[in-house]
Amino acid sequence: MGYREKVRDSTLISAQVGNIYTGSIYLGLVSLLEQDKLVPGEWVGFGAYGSGCSAMIFTGMVQPEMGSLPTSNILKRLERRREIDLEDYELLHKGGRGVSMRPPSGEFALVNIDQDGYRYYDFVS
Repeated sequence: MGYREKVRDSTLISAQVGNIYTGSIYLGLVSLLEQDKLVPGEWVGFGAYGSGCSAMIFTGMVQPEMGSLPTSNILKRLERRREIDLEDYELLHKGGRGVSMRPPSGEFALVNIDQDGYRYYDFVS
C-alpha cells in the first residue's frame, strides 16, 4: 500500500475545507472518525510541518471509548455550503457584516470579539 492509499481517508474533509494550519492534523482524525475508519487498539500517526522550520510528529492509540463519540456529519454539512459573493466575504473578513450568514446551532461559535481583538467562543444550542 502506497502513501496515497494510507492517507487518502484522513484527507477527505481537508480536501474540501482547505488548510486550517495546525488544525488540519486534527481534521484528519475527524475524517477518519466520520468514515468509521478508527479501530480501538490501532495506532494513528500525526505529522505536521510548519513554515517556521518546525515540525510536530506524534502518535495516539484509538481508545475503546471512541465508539461513544458523536459524529458531526461534517461531510453532509459541507454539502449544504453555499457560495457567497466577494462583497459578503470582505464584510465577513473585516467583521463589518454584524450578523452571521448562517446562525449557529448545536455547535461552538464565535460569540464576541472585544476591543483588543480577543475572540470568544461558546457552545450555541
